[in-house]
Amino acid sequence: MWQRSYIDNFCNFNTSTMNGSDSRFTTITRSLDICFYLSQAKIIGNLCTILGSHLSCIRSVLLRTPKSHFSG
Repeated sequence: MWQRSYIDNFCNFNTSTMNGSDSRFTTITRSLDICFYLSQAKIIGNLCTILGSHLSCIRSVLLRTPKSHFSG
């Protein structure tokens, strides 16, 4: 009977252990999962940067004085 435990947590860097019937630990490499998580973090970071700059443009338009709206 195999007992498996898996912790999906960024601070634990996707650690995983497997305990076989002969009580030896087998190692599992998770480098592919880490690459996906890092790629996902980069994409989310880039989207947040784009959204933040877009919102700052909207904020600058909304907070202008009324005179600057009508001046050409």
